Amino acid sequence: MNTVLNGWIKKSLALTLTLTTAMMTTMIMASTPPMAVAAEDTPLNTEAQQASQAAVDQFNKKIVSQTEDKIDQLQNQYKQQEQAGADPEVLAETLQKIAGLYRSINDFGQAVTYYNQAIDQYEKVQTFENPLNYANTLKTLAAFYAAKQDFDQSESLLKRAAGLVKPGEAGYDTLQMDLGNFYYVQARQSENHDVLPKALTYFNQAYNEAKSQTPPKTIRMIEAKSGVARVYALKNDLVNARKELNIALNDAKAVWGEDHPNTQELVRSLALIDKAEEASTPEKIKLRQEWKTHALAASEHMNQQRYQEAETDFLKAMAIAKQVGPDSMEMAATLTGLSSAYMAQKKFKAAEPILEQSIEVNSKLFGADNQDVMLQRDALKKIQAMLNTPEGKEPAPEAKPQG
Repeated sequence: MNTVLNGWIKKSLALTLTLTTAMMTTMIMASTPPMAVAAEDTPLNTEAQQASQAAVDQFNKKIVSQTEDKIDQLQNQYKQQEQAGADPEVLAETLQKIAGLYRSINDFGQAVTYYNQAIDQYEKVQTFENPLNYANTLKTLAAFYAAKQDFDQSESLLKRAAGLVKPGEAGYDTLQMDLGNFYYVQARQSENHDVLPKALTYFNQAYNEAKSQTPPKTIRMIEAKSGVARVYALKNDLVNARKELNIALNDAKAVWGEDHPNTQELVRSLALIDKAEEASTPEKIKLRQEWKTHALAASEHMNQQRYQEAETDFLKAMAIAKQVGPDSMEMAATLTGLSSAYMAQKKFKAAEPILEQSIEVNSKLFGADNQDVMLQRDALKKIQAMLNTPEGKEPAPEAKPQG
């Protein structure tokens, strides 16, 4: 349980502890909300839940077994194709399917091996019947290297993929988006903002390509403009971030209508830019620095399993977060952290109202239908169920002896 709680609070605080105001906005627009405690790792487990987990494990084993059977079939098919002198592109596609199956069962080592073998075959092809298959193989392998933060290798593979498709051809806009997202993520993770102009270039190329189609690919245009806005937010250029988001929002209203979840997500992003600008005032900056001091202390105490001290620090942070704003990122992170400190001490009665507030604030920030907000609701239900059992009731204070 402690490991999960530590992970939970780290993810929650990471939204605000290490980011500038603009980076906070970017994280929100990238849909990275605080995480709820996973139900199976809380102290609220029941025999029914354990039985359910056993059923899930059994189902997963069955899926893995079926997948391994498919892999065997494809490996035999590949051998037959190779013996028959099949075209390299055909061989590559079979290897790509094998890699995809290994990837589906999380055997990434084998997946990478087969993706590389597929690339070796693709490189023998003189004229491609379907270059997007090759491009997708390169993109998938690039994602593995990016996850390991090997950005040089990932960039090389993505550029090779983009070079296979020309403007006006199917998939060109997607590959430009991929490169834009790659440079944006690299800048955010490595704090190397020198690559942000490249991200802007590729997002804009994706937008122009989508706009030039007949009819225009409006959804791709919305995605590209949102990407441009994220880059400007990361550069702390909130004026241009708002401008680009408004363009995306107008297109979203035309495509989906005002009440669609995707449209509402853009509306929330615009509202958060307003919050970010408000948080940039000298008074709010000072408050955020004070809040950060207490939040960092709380996080450190959580790591050391000194939960009572973490609770005290979170309460101090809460007082400051209220001044920053009742619906601020600071408030969201503090509520999430305080509820985790209470649960670590099995103070479920105290955790219940705090988690309710956390859900309310996070719903405003990320939307009520956000997956992680729903996970928090699930955790709240389990706490409430626990409080209704004899085991979950907190012990009454001992009566003082009559003297």
